[in-house]
This record gives sequence, C-alpha cells and structure tokens, in this order.
Amino acid sequence: MKSKEKLQLAANKLFIENGYENTTIEQIAQLAGVTKRTFYRQFKDKSDVLFDADNKLGKSVAAYIKEQDNSNSNYIRTGVDAFIDLTAPMFSAERERIITRYHIIQNHPDLLERELLKMFELTETIKDALKSAGLVDQNDCDTTAELIVLIFKLAFQRFVDEETKSFVEWLNYFFDKCSFLIDKEKTI
Repeated sequence: MKSKEKLQLAANKLFIENGYENTTIEQIAQLAGVTKRTFYRQFKDKSDVLFDADNKLGKSVAAYIKEQDNSNSNYIRTGVDAFIDLTAPMFSAERERIITRYHIIQNHPDLLERELLKMFELTETIKDALKSAGLVDQNDCDTTAELIVLIFKLAFQRFVDEETKSFVEWLNYFFDKCSFLIDKEKTI
C-alpha cells in the first residue's frame, strides 16, 4: 500500500475515533507508520486528506461515459450508471467513513466551500466528456451534466440521512424521479 493510501486510512480511522478537530497530523503520520514529512509530501494540510485532489472520480465518470456504446442512449442514465459502477462498492463498504466525512465538511465552512468547488469541478469534467465525445448537442451538455451531478448529490444526501436504502437504490430512485418529472412536463 502506498504511503498516501496509508495516510488516508489512518486519518479516516482517527477522524472517526477522535473527531476531526482532535486529530493531529502527527497522530495521522504515526498511525500510518510514516514521518510527518511524508504526510506533507502527500497533502498540504489535514483537510486535504478529505478531498479527491486529482478529481479521480470525475475523470473516471468521464472515461466511463466516453467508453459506452451511446448510440441513441440516455446520457443521464449513462452518467448515473457510471456513479453506480464506480462508487457503489466503496459506498457499501465505507458508509461510516463517508458519513463522518460528510459531517466534518458540513461543520466547517471552509471545507464546505471546497466541497462545493469539487462538485463544480465534477460537473465541468462530465460536461467536457459529453462535449468531446460529441454525445450530446453542445447546447445540452450543461443541462445533462448538471442533471447527472444533481442526481448524485440528491442520492448522496439521502444515503447520509437515511439508512433505508443503499446508495445505488437512491441513485436509481432519483433518476426515476427526475425522469418522471421531465416526462410529466412534456405532457403539460
């Protein structure tokens, strides 16, 4: 396991046990079995551990969308399927860590601002994938990408708030709900 992954695992464990505020960089490094200097080679500060600095999720979703056979496809469904395939195993296995991370971010305005910027970056990455692959009319790329990320955000919020369904079930629920509302508007 790479030192970055060790540090992330150690930080998450300590955030759950001690809380974000009560966890130090020294504790994270010690639990990971690395030096404080190694921590700073991987992350600029403690909050950096909470975020996908490389936008791996966005890049993975974009690649998924581009790789699909999208002839006559519902690109919103394709985007939702990308989130299902790419995040479902993690969301199932790491629910406690995900919820802890969510609450840490919600209680720190600076982290919340950063999370919003990450969501914007995710949306832009998906929009660029749709554009570059020529999958959606250029005028519809913004709307399509925004809807894909909206469904992700709604499902994520419900996943955190309620334990009644899995993340996949919430993604499908909100996709169906959005589809229903769009179809309903067409008939009016």
